[in-house]
Amino acid sequence: MNTSLLVRVNKDIKEQFEAQAKRQGVSMTFLLKTFMETYIENPRIVRSVIDEEVLDTLWLSEKADHSLKSLSSTLREK
Repeated sequence: MNTSLLVRVNKDIKEQFEAQAKRQGVSMTFLLKTFMETYIENPRIVRSVIDEEVLDTLWLSEKADHSLKSLSSTLREK
């Protein structure tokens, strides 16, 4: 069975990834497939860290404020 995987990333990151894959002589499909197989066997290979300063900056941004007000309004309506 085959399936598709949609991942949205910044254009610059995508281009860097494609260029590296080309330099290494492998396809993006091969790299993603290999990563997913490895991740299934050992999910601890992926670690995430939250930068609290960045998070604070984001929460205090105008965009976040607008989004929170919109969410609050939607929840009140329901």
